[in-house]
Amino acid sequence: LQIFHPNIPWTWNWATGNNRTIATHLYRATLTQSVGDNLVITAYAQNSTRLNVDSNGWDAAGGGGSAASWDMGYSSQGGFASGWMTLPNGQEVIRMGYHYRDWQNSMSSYGATALYKMNFDVIKNTFTFGGAAWKEIFHTHKWISPGNTTNLWDIPVQADVNLAVPANPPADYFPDLSQWSHENNSNDYYFASWQGAMFNGKLHLNASINRTNLKLVQWADGYSTTMGTTTQESKTSPMFGAIYAITKGLSVFAVHSTSLFPTTDKNSFGKQMPPVVGTSNEGGVKIELLNGKISGTISYYEITQEGGSQTDSSANNLNTQLWDSLTPAQRAAQFPGKTRNDLLGDLVPGGKQQSKGVEADLVFQPTPEWQIMLSYANNNEEVKTSSNPATIGQATAGHIKQQWSLLTKYSFDNGSLKGLYLGAGLQAAGRALQDYNIPGGRYNPSTFYAETFAGYRFKAGGFNQYLQLNIKNLTRQDEYVGWQATGSSSVYATQRYRVSTPVTWSLSYGIDF
Repeated sequence: LQIFHPNIPWTWNWATGNNRTIATHLYRATLTQSVGDNLVITAYAQNSTRLNVDSNGWDAAGGGGSAASWDMGYSSQGGFASGWMTLPNGQEVIRMGYHYRDWQNSMSSYGATALYKMNFDVIKNTFTFGGAAWKEIFHTHKWISPGNTTNLWDIPVQADVNLAVPANPPADYFPDLSQWSHENNSNDYYFASWQGAMFNGKLHLNASINRTNLKLVQWADGYSTTMGTTTQESKTSPMFGAIYAITKGLSVFAVHSTSLFPTTDKNSFGKQMPPVVGTSNEGGVKIELLNGKISGTISYYEITQEGGSQTDSSANNLNTQLWDSLTPAQRAAQFPGKTRNDLLGDLVPGGKQQSKGVEADLVFQPTPEWQIMLSYANNNEEVKTSSNPATIGQATAGHIKQQWSLLTKYSFDNGSLKGLYLGAGLQAAGRALQDYNIPGGRYNPSTFYAETFAGYRFKAGGFNQYLQLNIKNLTRQDEYVGWQATGSSSVYATQRYRVSTPVTWSLSYGIDF
């Protein structure tokens, strides 16, 4: 909207107050006990709560940062048009309706870990074992007006309009129970590992095993009394690793591991995606040269994952369902400039995905005061199996093939400038895949960021303190939003809107006590 109305600044939006809030509480207790010289036991218990109110009051769909919710205009009684629209009389307005949506959970966990050291003449052994349990209760609630409501509020498309709104919700406001849901999730895991150093520390071996039991129970509404959809999975995951020092400055390493992770991903209809099962193999070389002036790691990895989620650009979603329920006039108002094909795409259960790549990190310290760090990553990722055969061989949304970064810092350790440090950083990333709605895919362009910083460390009142100034986005790297409409329902948009971004700065202060 602000691209088509450049007279409206990007800093202005139509949020109607403190519509979006989040409150969190965390309580944690830890106990560590040593038994003799070789055994240390640590136990913990933790409880946390979170209430994220995503919308509470007058909102317009499609706000994208203006405290508007993605499902503003849709309820179990049909959808009403809201957001940016042109009325039959030709007037452009932002149409709002009253809406409430929250996401809240409580989590508790507890566990214990024991570490035992036992050294022989030729092998130094470290044993670690323990377990933990975790439980989450999750709820989401929604209130909205019916699809035929007349309790809507129109404001003109201009900056600095009066946003004084009625204090109370409209009379037809109701709890949309079909959009309520709750979950009861838990997992427990147990692990044991061994680390051994031998040959005077030249060879380090690691072997461990982890047992994970996962249970996710999800109800799709706010009134069901029967058992919800249950996802249960267990996995025993081994891990093996080794590192061998060929010379004082050259070591080789290899690691193999497997894993099971729950995912919070849901599609637009609220359906839970399955957990992620992974296998990883990595190997590489570590170097340390010139008495530590040059050090780094070069590694090659292969990671295979099954389950979780992947984006199917041809899948129907909540928006296409809404589109099908609207009249042509309502579609033009609810989705201005869009066709049904523009709305396609949703998360589906993931098949098998594989990533292969190279990572390199190098630290160069020409003097004790000056340090340079360089990182590079090259990643190739593709879908191996999928519920949609058309996605096989494709990368998943968000994939970037190449990234690199550079950081340099100089610290004054002596003289009148002692405590002062200066630095700069660069970061670049290749184009980022967005979807495959055209042959070869649609992408965000590559990005390049630059930052500089300066700080001063000092001691006052017996405490170590510092001040640091960071100046970011020196390159004024554009951000990319939306797709420029082609004017034809048969031609996909391929060009992103570019949004200029400012240079920003921050000043931080720290104290150690």
